[in-house]
Formats: sequence, C-alpha cells, structure tokens
Amino acid sequence: MKKKAKIIPLTADELTFFCTQLSLILKSGVTIRDGIFMLMEDSASPKAVRLLSDILRMVENKKPFYAALESTKMFSLYFVNMVKIGELTGQMDSVFDGLATYYQRESNLKNAVKGAIMHPLILLFMMSAVIAILILKVIPIFKDVFLQLGSQMSSASAAAIEFASTTGIVVLLIVGLFIIAILALFLLTKFKKGKPVFMAVASKITYLRRLFNRIAVSRFSSAMSLMMSSGVDTLDSLDLTRGVIDNKAVSEQIEKCSEKVKNHVPFSQAVIEVGLFPSLYSQMIRISYKSGSLDEVWKYISKKYDDDISDNLNNIVSFIEPLMVGILSVIIGVILIAVMLPLMGIMSSLG
Repeated sequence: MKKKAKIIPLTADELTFFCTQLSLILKSGVTIRDGIFMLMEDSASPKAVRLLSDILRMVENKKPFYAALESTKMFSLYFVNMVKIGELTGQMDSVFDGLATYYQRESNLKNAVKGAIMHPLILLFMMSAVIAILILKVIPIFKDVFLQLGSQMSSASAAAIEFASTTGIVVLLIVGLFIIAILALFLLTKFKKGKPVFMAVASKITYLRRLFNRIAVSRFSSAMSLMMSSGVDTLDSLDLTRGVIDNKAVSEQIEKCSEKVKNHVPFSQAVIEVGLFPSLYSQMIRISYKSGSLDEVWKYISKKYDDDISDNLNNIVSFIEPLMVGILSVIIGVILIAVMLPLMGIMSSLG
C-alpha cells in the first residue's frame, strides 16, 4: 500500500507571493478562476502547479474559493477564514493585499530570528575549528619539534602542553553540547507537539520570554489591522487572531479580552484591563476606537513592535558576537602560550 505523502503547509514567503499575485490579478478585474489558471500557467514549480490545479478543479466545480483552499490542507485556518470574509464581503483584492503584507512581515520576522541565531553559531563553529586544529595539528607538531631538538621536556613543560590539550578538549565538548542543544531546540519547533515544549523552555529565560511575547503581540496587532480593515467586527477578530498566536501567555490575554468584550466591556477598556499593551498603546487604541480609525492604529502598533523586535535581535547579536570572540580568543591565546613557552625556553638555552 502506497504511503500517503505528508502535507507541508506553504511558507510565509510562498504565501506572500501567492497573495500578492492574486491581489494584482483581482484588482485588474480578472476572475478568481482565470487568475488561478494564469498563475498555474506561469508557475515553474511542480508543487505549485499541483496545488493550483487542485484549487482550479474545485473552483470550476462551483466550490467556494475559501473551501477550495481549505480542502488542500496547505493553508492555515486563519488564512482560510480571512479569504472567506473577503469572498462574502466582496473585498477579495483588499484581503489578499492585507494578507500579503501580513505574511511579508512574518517572513521578515522569521529571517531576523534565524539571523540572530545563525550568526553566533557560525562564529562559534569557526572558532571551534581553530581550537580543533590547534589540538589535532599544532600541538603534535610542537611535540615533534621537542623530539627533533633532542631535548627532554621538563615536568613543567609537559604539564603546560597537557593543560593546553585538556583546555582545548573541554572547550570543544562544551561548544559541541551547546550547538547540539540549540539544534535540538530548533528541530523541536518544526513539530506541532514540539513547539509548546520549546516555548516552555524559552519562557524560563526572562529576556527570551519578553522577546517572544513581543513577537506574539506584533502578530496579533498585524492580524487585527487586517481584519479591522476588512470589516470584521471586534469580537470575531479576537476569536480569529487566537488561531495565529502560538504564545500561551499572549493567547490567554486575548481570550480574557474576548470574554470581557462578550460581557459588554468596551474593547478599548478590555485591552487595558488585561494588560496586553503598554499604557501608551492602550490609550492610542482607546482614542482610535472612538474615532473609528482602529485599523490604522493596529498597523502602526504592529510596525512599532516589529521595529522593537528587530532592534532587540540586533542588540543580542551585537552583544553575543564580540563576547564570544573575546572568550574564544583568550582560550586560543592560552593554548598557544602554554605550548610556546616551553619551546621558547629550549630555544633560549640552545642559543
């Protein structure tokens, strides 16, 4: 029996391209059916052609577009619901335009996080390679030099070289375990059941917990901006946004806010009471709620959070990289000095 192929949801970059193209097509007056057909003809990816072909077949069978997307299992519930709203309200072009912006931010955010993780790891790997070369190549060469000079190493010289070797090995073991731990946590996030475990581990670190909370609030603000501009009411918007938030603490705050709104508490007051935003942003929401410009304020808040997250990630990298270079440079220097001093003593005695 043939094993069923695993369905892999579209990435943020793929969703950005898909939404951007459909937004442009719909704005030019082309129907959804013809637009999907055009995308399928222009696509060079077999995966994209198969997906678009499945969607086109269902649309031609008079199935609603949002239902066609949902049946592929490659689009999130949030995405499908937003398309459904656009289809029902006749604002498909605006919805896809907003979704393109939303997923572009998601892509930028993920790339920033990856960069903050990968740059220090690459540096750590390179410095570890230098230490490994010193242990495996340089120290044996120095030992051969001692033998060629016909000199017996003193106990102090032997201890110095042994110290250099041991130090290098211990550092490599620590670095290796650290890299394995980071990679294990990264792979954990690739599994649905692994994400809560990763978040639980990360939440133990105060700085990371705050950073992940900011990321979740940024996603919430971006999603709210999109839904407000699409004409979705506040309560439905809160219910839909929980589908894109994988942060337990922020998700609970959104749920509390939703409960308060259901109990006839004004949305602007509910946001303040649950402490989802700092007081400045809460006041902005209160004012915009009265003036009817909530979608613009949500967009502004989302951008400010994105900028704040980007600055935080850059600060992490700018702090970690020099620190790692300094520590590993000292270790390399200690190893070299421990090896060079006995050799210099022998050379001076020969001179």
